[in-house]
Amino acid sequence: MSTWHPNYATISYGKLNVIVTDAPAAGYEKNWVKPLLQNGVKYLVCTAESGQYSKDAFTEDGIEVVELIFADGTEPPDEVVRVWLDLTKKAMAENFYLAVHCLAGLGRAPALVFFGIQ
Repeated sequence: MSTWHPNYATISYGKLNVIVTDAPAAGYEKNWVKPLLQNGVKYLVCTAESGQYSKDAFTEDGIEVVELIFADGTEPPDEVVRVWLDLTKKAMAENFYLAVHCLAGLGRAPALVFFGIQ
């Protein structure tokens, strides 16, 4: 396995636990799967353009990939926020972590976390 590993931060607020990460790199997806599973992640939310990596590595290990794509530097559309809030409610009720990424993990992904902790 490669030494290319994800950069991520864990954010916990009340019952909400989220991992914010950079986008998984094509060919190195399994390096992202291990820490996500270790933290009890059930959903990986992609806010960036799709097709950057294979979803199979995640789904094979029981992590569902959800695409909530919106343009960098913009606010998320209402539908994206609604689906995200539904996921955060489910995560809190069922006591599991969510993971969310954009490309670098610095813009869109943390913006969604903000909506979940309000």
